[in-house]
Amino acid sequence: MKAHINGAWVETKDKIEVVNPFDQSVIDTVPRCGPDEVDRALAGAVEGAKIMKSTTGYDRSQMLRRVAVRMNEMVDELARTISMEEGKILAEARTEVTRAAEVIDLSADEAKRLGGEVLPLDGAPGGAGRLGFTLRVPCGVVLAITPFNFPLNLVCHKVGPALAGGNAVVIKPATDTPLSALKFVEILLECGFPPLAVSCLTGAGSKVGDPLAADPRVRKISFTGSRDVGEHICKVAGLKKVTMELGSNSPLIVMDDADLERVAEATVATGFANAGQVCISTQRVIAVKKVYGDLLDVLAPKVAALTTGDQLKDGTKVGPMVRTADAERVSEWIDEAVAGGARVVTGGERDGACITPMVVADVKADMRISYDEIFGPAVAAISASNIDEAIALANDTRYGLSAGVFTSDLNNAVRFAREIESGNIHINWGPQWRADLMPYGGLKESGMGKEGPKYVIDEMTEMKTGYTTGNVTHIGDRRVGTGKLDLNFVNEGDIYQTNDWSALTSSEPFFAQINLPEVEYDIYDRKSAEKPRVKWMLAAGTLTGPAAELMQPLPEELLYDTRSDPHEIHNLAESTKVVHQEALIRLRAALDTWIVETGDQGQWPEPAEIVAPFEQEMHDWFGTPEWYRDE
Repeated sequence: MKAHINGAWVETKDKIEVVNPFDQSVIDTVPRCGPDEVDRALAGAVEGAKIMKSTTGYDRSQMLRRVAVRMNEMVDELARTISMEEGKILAEARTEVTRAAEVIDLSADEAKRLGGEVLPLDGAPGGAGRLGFTLRVPCGVVLAITPFNFPLNLVCHKVGPALAGGNAVVIKPATDTPLSALKFVEILLECGFPPLAVSCLTGAGSKVGDPLAADPRVRKISFTGSRDVGEHICKVAGLKKVTMELGSNSPLIVMDDADLERVAEATVATGFANAGQVCISTQRVIAVKKVYGDLLDVLAPKVAALTTGDQLKDGTKVGPMVRTADAERVSEWIDEAVAGGARVVTGGERDGACITPMVVADVKADMRISYDEIFGPAVAAISASNIDEAIALANDTRYGLSAGVFTSDLNNAVRFAREIESGNIHINWGPQWRADLMPYGGLKESGMGKEGPKYVIDEMTEMKTGYTTGNVTHIGDRRVGTGKLDLNFVNEGDIYQTNDWSALTSSEPFFAQINLPEVEYDIYDRKSAEKPRVKWMLAAGTLTGPAAELMQPLPEELLYDTRSDPHEIHNLAESTKVVHQEALIRLRAALDTWIVETGDQGQWPEPAEIVAPFEQEMHDWFGTPEWYRDE
């Protein structure tokens, strides 16, 4: 497959072979990207971020929804790609695809929910009359560095919320498993995302990951992987927003009142999925001495029944590890533990990248199989005297991603929840369980920040805080109020409505020029020598910037129009202009009625006579304008 860079699919002279970890057969090749590809990808991402920022939350939601639908249509194809390049069995790969589609669907929901809040500034000294608010805006360019063990779902956990938040994304997939990410990019483009909004670079971390992480064009980094690589990225990144989902050696505490059959079933389900290559796999089973031996007797045959082999064949329960070198490392750690007094209860035979699932008993806290992350199909059994020692052993690690306890005692369960040093806690189940909608992340050196679309979208956007002075209320697409509006800070597209010219202030004089079919009047700044000629005004308008075209006319039913009367009141919306600081700012006339007095076109009725049909309605809306006075 090709890499996707700067809006195009590209190849490089050097290739990386993607192999099936079971038999080392070559599945496909991908480009070996380097600094040139990194620079082009980021240049495109900067432009893509501008495009994405201009899209609406609704549009982004619709595109993501189409992606989720398409992924569900391609479950078998995507699952086979995952299984072939990563080694997990097909049943687990299908589950990964459906979960990934759900993550994208959840991201589509969040694209429509992205918003701010109203701040109670009147609770602060000097805050009277001020309205505060927050806005969430895109970060810009998000770098998603993803691991091999969930090559589609963990890509979606980063890319989905990033796109939902209006960002552009550069994906750096694991070198061993890039095909799932590239197929996902194909789906994104097919479903309408701008080509510049997403890039996917394949290659070594030192040649691609490091320069991407160090580049100042990247604002946000989301990384899932080992603790050591995460620390390296943080050092390289500099002043950037980072989310780190790192390693763990997850403990499962078993109390003497636990149902051992359920414990064994949970340990098998949460300790050996994906050949143990899951960040929250059950690695340390800490059982109180009263049930320690009995638990091993129940657990061992269930683990021994797990068949290992070709992940693409029906009946295989545990596939190969992703690399033969990783399987060799696991075997070395087990040998070290046995040399230190531990014993293998079942499993441990290695054939290439495959290792039969094993239970290792009598493990001590100072053994590497206990204190470090094994990331393989092995569970270490440790005995404890009581809950005090069990919690102490569970916490005796630099990691803190997930932990579980089995007990029927509510006091023990509550104590575990309060005292265990872990970001995810499970009562009466193993550590390896996650709903993709929940907040997910670790404590200590297991990372920082949370995943889950609802939570990570906050980390992939930035907050802006603003305030306005005055009493301004939003009505439909208008703001009605009597507060001060500084025309120096009017933005294109802002819409205001006011009954009071004194509410419009600026450092420079302004004037409004009203053009009636046969009469022209100038309304000058109140600081000027001229007196205002306008008597009543239900006013304001759309402030739209230079050279605005004619605004919409008043609804017919709102016009005071005698038609045959020579002194008829005309629809001013067709010809009204406001000029301020060399910019044309047009007044929109919906719900606006202006009543004017003139001496230039004959004898007009008395002002009170003109106002009468509207007086009650205007008082109901605005009260009496400050500047209304008889001449």
